[in-house]
Amino acid sequence: MAEAEQIAALESGKLMGIADVGDLISSMEKRGNRDGNMPIQPVEIPDFSAEPGPGPASTPAPPAIANTGWLNQLRDELQACNAQSFFDRPSCAWAARNKYCTPNSAWGYVAECPAKSF
Repeated sequence: MAEAEQIAALESGKLMGIADVGDLISSMEKRGNRDGNMPIQPVEIPDFSAEPGPGPASTPAPPAIANTGWLNQLRDELQACNAQSFFDRPSCAWAARNKYCTPNSAWGYVAECPAKSF
C-alpha cells in the first residue's frame, strides 16, 4: 500500500481508470483508515443445503454385440496394418477402426474401438 501511495504522489493526475488510486487513498485518509484495512465487499454465497439439481447425465448402455463377425474382420485388418511402414500404420489402423467401429456403434465399448476423446 505504501508503494501505491508513493506512485500516486509522484504521478498525480497521470493515472487513469483502475490504475488511478488517488481517490482511494484520499478516501482512506478522510476515514482515518491509514493501516490499509479496507472494508470488504460482501459476497453472496449460494445455499448448497437446498435440494440438489439433476445428477450427471447417464451413460448409454453398451450396444449388444451379437454379431462378432465384424469384430474378427477388424482384428484381421488391424493385424494387417502392423505389417505396414511406421508412417502408414496409424492411418491404416484408424481407417479400419472407422470402417467397423462407427457402423456398429462400438466406440468405447470394444477394446479395439477406444472411446473418442475429440
